Amino acid sequence: SPHSELYSTSFHSDSPPEVTRILDGKRIQYQLVDISQDNALRDEMRALAGNPKATPPQIVNGDQYCGDYELFVEAVEQNTLQEFLKLA
Repeated sequence: SPHSELYSTSFHSDSPPEVTRILDGKRIQYQLVDISQDNALRDEMRALAGNPKATPPQIVNGDQYCGDYELFVEAVEQNTLQEFLKLA
């Protein structure tokens, strides 16, 4: 089954806890990708985001870019999270 990937760094607050809390609360499967140890993953995240300066958190589903934290929050508020995560 498809699952979302949340690109983040683990050693400081780049991935706001509410992202994982919301995904957990909605029983949405996701994989946390920690880019702090691996520049190749950072480059991959930026390539997926189409932005060479993109910073975590960034959310993708497979090879489809979903958006950043602000867009995530907007989707939650507008009740369009399934569409945002490309699950709908």
